[in-house]
Amino acid sequence: MNISLRQIRAFLAVAELGSFTQAAERLGLSQPALSLLIRQLESDLDLRLFDRTSRRTVITAGGREFEQAVAKVVSDLDAAVTGARDLASRKRGRLVIAAPPTLSSVLLPRVIGEFRKSFEGVKITLIDTTDEISELIRSGRVDLGVGTFSPNVEGIERIVLVRDSLLLFCLANSGFARRDTVRWKDLEGAPLIALTPESGVRHLVDASHYKAGLRVEYAHEVSGMTTALSFVEAELGVTILPTYALALRRRESIVARPLVEPHVAREICAISRHGRSLPPSGVHFLATLRKWARRSLPTSP
Repeated sequence: MNISLRQIRAFLAVAELGSFTQAAERLGLSQPALSLLIRQLESDLDLRLFDRTSRRTVITAGGREFEQAVAKVVSDLDAAVTGARDLASRKRGRLVIAAPPTLSSVLLPRVIGEFRKSFEGVKITLIDTTDEISELIRSGRVDLGVGTFSPNVEGIERIVLVRDSLLLFCLANSGFARRDTVRWKDLEGAPLIALTPESGVRHLVDASHYKAGLRVEYAHEVSGMTTALSFVEAELGVTILPTYALALRRRESIVARPLVEPHVAREICAISRHGRSLPPSGVHFLATLRKWARRSLPTSP
């Protein structure tokens, strides 16, 4: 059996209109060409579909039963094609994004806001989490991740958005604020407010203290960067945070100074699953993300 979609569409047009002439006009075919398609279909089915006279065309009982069966198939196929084209043109779909809470609040609202103006039919779910985002990507639960990631993590593709550095945040009237840069060893004895150990920033801070040969006891541990800055504002100490934490300052009473010896830089990346293409909407979202990362994330104090 070699029944074609062209034959079925020709049959459905004749069945609906009750006329070979009108069906041929609708389909942009000559009447002989349409008649040939119907004859071929009847031959393949071994079933007469229409009773034809010089005056009228009447669908047979067998033709009516066949019409009911294939009409839904063609309708479902048309819907599937339309859906695929909508996905390709980014009119609809779903994207799941994951990022740490601070990056989620500083960067992602602007990205999502611009993206939705052009593609409001795409549903976006943002997971602001401290969980291992690379694992969410590898498992397929998330389409696109944003953050800082170890170069040793396998199974992901990276796109660098911006580079940032670790800065010291202190009160504007402190001795540290009067310096252009602050050495890590200058922090010895200062009351330090640290992020909790599961934070990637904390890992960098601990490693930098170790590299500088310092043994540090933290005065306070908090889970969020905004809380750390509030502790600084309350004169409870100083804190070490990445450059984009500049966007979280609520008052000018807090300033930031570059840390040197060593200077600690890192890459903020977008990641996706290795070997798996982003959905069409994800490609445009990534382009919007790159633009806003350069625009929104401070790169110097």
